[in-house]
Amino acid sequence: MPSRVRVLVIDSGKPCNRFQSKSHNFLGNDGRSPEVIREQSLKDVSAYPSVQFLYGTVSQIYTTNNHRRKDTKETSISVKIEPENKSDEYNVSECRKLVIATGVQDLLPENLMGVHECWGKSVIHCPYCHGYEFANKRTALIRMKSSTVLTMAPILTKFTGDLCVIGRYDDESDSFTTEQTDLFKMHGIHIINHDVASINHKNGILSALILENGQDIPMDCAYLRPPCRQRIPLSHLLSMVSATTDLINEKGYIQVDKETQKTCIPNIYACGDCTDPNRSLSIALASGTRAAKMVNYELAIEDWLTV
Repeated sequence: MPSRVRVLVIDSGKPCNRFQSKSHNFLGNDGRSPEVIREQSLKDVSAYPSVQFLYGTVSQIYTTNNHRRKDTKETSISVKIEPENKSDEYNVSECRKLVIATGVQDLLPENLMGVHECWGKSVIHCPYCHGYEFANKRTALIRMKSSTVLTMAPILTKFTGDLCVIGRYDDESDSFTTEQTDLFKMHGIHIINHDVASINHKNGILSALILENGQDIPMDCAYLRPPCRQRIPLSHLLSMVSATTDLINEKGYIQVDKETQKTCIPNIYACGDCTDPNRSLSIALASGTRAAKMVNYELAIEDWLTV
C-alpha cells in the first residue's frame, strides 16, 4: 500500500513455508513455489523508495517515551536486530509504529526420525494446502490429539478412501468414544494404537511408517500437527502488559483486534500467522492490509493534530 510513509522491513529470509515446493489457496498464484511468490512480493515492495530492507532477526522489542515534538509526548518503539550476515552490525532502530508479522515456528518432534526431511513434502499439516496433491493416496494422521483427529478425518475422507489414524489413544484423557470409533469403522478408517517411531523415505518422499513395535506400515503421506511458537522473543512486551490484558492468547498467538490488528500495547500491531491458527497466505495478506491501513491512518491523524 504506497502511502509515502517511511517503512523499515526487517526480514530473516526464512519463511515458515520455505519447506514446501508449491503454494495453494492464494488466488492467482496457485501452484507457484513460495520462493517465487516471495521474490515477486519483495520486487513489488522494493519499487517504492520509502521502503528500506534489513536482513536479520528482531531479538528484542521495547518502548521508551521521548519528545519528538514540542507539544506532544510520544512513545518510541525500539527494536534490536541480529543480522543474518554475522559480519554486519545493525544498530537499534526506532519507529513510531511497529507491525509484528513474523509468522510462527513449527516445533517438529525430535524423536521422530525422518520428519525433518519429509516436512512440507510428504509429511504435511493441512488438507487445504496439500490434500488435492495426495488425493486417493494412502494417508495417515499421526501423533494427533483425538480432538484434532475428529476435526481432520471428516475432511480427509473427501480426498482419500485409504485413511488410518496412528497414535496412542488408549488413555482415558485422550481417547475416542464407542460412537466415534463406530463412525471411523463406517467410513473405513483404521485406528492403530501405537506411536510412529520413524519414517522411511527417499529424499523426503514417504514410503512407510515404522511403529514403536517395529511394524512397517506402507504409506504415501502423513498429516502431522506439531505445536508452534512465536519466532521472536516477546518477554519485554509481556512485562509491560497488566494482569487484566492479554498479549498472547491461550493458544500461543498474539491477540489482536480483528478490525485494526492492534495489540493491547499502544502503537504495536500484529498480523498474519503469528495471530491466527488459520495459516494461509491469503488470510495473512488480508490481515497485513488491515494493519497497514490502520498504521497509515493513525500516523496521518497524529501529524494532522500536531502541526
